[in-house]
Amino acid sequence: MARRPAFQIAVARYTGGKSDPKGPRSAFRVLEMPLPRVLPHLMIDSRRNDRLRSFLPGVQRLSLEGDFDRYFAVYAPEGYARDALELLTPDVMVCLLDHGRRWDIEVVEDRLVVASHRFRAASDRAEVTAMLLFSELVARELGHQAGHYTDPRADRPRTQVAAAGRRLRRRSAAWSTAALALAVAVMLGFPHLLGWWLDRS
Repeated sequence: MARRPAFQIAVARYTGGKSDPKGPRSAFRVLEMPLPRVLPHLMIDSRRNDRLRSFLPGVQRLSLEGDFDRYFAVYAPEGYARDALELLTPDVMVCLLDHGRRWDIEVVEDRLVVASHRFRAASDRAEVTAMLLFSELVARELGHQAGHYTDPRADRPRTQVAAAGRRLRRRSAAWSTAALALAVAVMLGFPHLLGWWLDRS
């Protein structure tokens, strides 16, 4: 099995028959990068597109301070609200608001995934440049919080997340089915296949 690259950026598209269920995104640019340790599953859905609401039960949605809820809808597994607030500190939220408000952002295991729907061509370097800048800034802020995070429910709190925090619940099986049909075209000279699946459980 090919080793998964530490950092990658690509364009992903859903393929399949007309009757195959699709996820919330038909095509999108995705940036994926490592985090210092495994974290609870978090979805930070940009309100500019609000594509994920129908896929995630409202009981998992959190309310954060200030104007953050105007720009993002944040979802965490049930029982992990306090953990999410521990990770999404004011410094992290300011970074998201100032530099990432048009993108959907996911924390899954030890990876940070940023998804952009704004692309007209594979050579849209302005969007890619903005995503790279954001990844550098948010990695510094979120990475600091991740380095201090522990999950007391896990057998090894410093390195693991308990089963209840590893995945958000979906409203439908459509997302998982669509993920199996994900095909990736790698861009900007990155000679790797995208190793990210929307749901690997």
